[in-house]
Amino acid sequence: MAMLWRAFSSIAAEHPFWSQTFVATTKSIIADAGTQRFVEKRDLDTYDWKRTAVFGTFGFVYLGILQYGVYVKGFEYLFNKKVINRFCNAPFREKLKDKEGIRVLGKQIALDFIVLQPLVYWPCYYTTKEFVKSPEPVVEGVKKDESGAFSRAMTKYGKTFWIDNVGMLGFWFPADIVIYSVPMHLRLHLTHVVSFAWTVVVSTYRGD
Repeated sequence: MAMLWRAFSSIAAEHPFWSQTFVATTKSIIADAGTQRFVEKRDLDTYDWKRTAVFGTFGFVYLGILQYGVYVKGFEYLFNKKVINRFCNAPFREKLKDKEGIRVLGKQIALDFIVLQPLVYWPCYYTTKEFVKSPEPVVEGVKKDESGAFSRAMTKYGKTFWIDNVGMLGFWFPADIVIYSVPMHLRLHLTHVVSFAWTVVVSTYRGD
């Protein structure tokens, strides 16, 4: 196990972008496929391939590419990169003493929950879902001339805004405390590992 961890950490350090993009995409596909097969008990006749395509596309584009630009490069730009790296690379006891690092940790988590998750994550997910699964019948509450994927996506998201975001807060807040405290080259890899369970939740309740 220790050998596998060292190998994984080495690959993540040498190829942080592509390795985490691969994990994000693969994880998303497997999580939805597992949900459909083992949770919903679908067989090949009832399996929703477009739904898996939604999660694969979202995993590659948003979780893999966009999140790397935001949560790694973007956060290093917005906040003090030296403080982030010092805090993330320090032993746990040293982290507890680093008041500046703890403040930066809090700012990252606040930005994630106040801005990125409600205004970026969910709109991107619902829009990806509409683009990949279209054409479909016009959803209830959307006029025929509002047939664009984004309009349909925002109408659906508007109906579940509070449930989606309160649920996401409850799931991700404890995880983010750990995720934003590990070395930067492992940040998104750890996110994707935790996100496997989250993807199962989204697939179950927001997949169709």
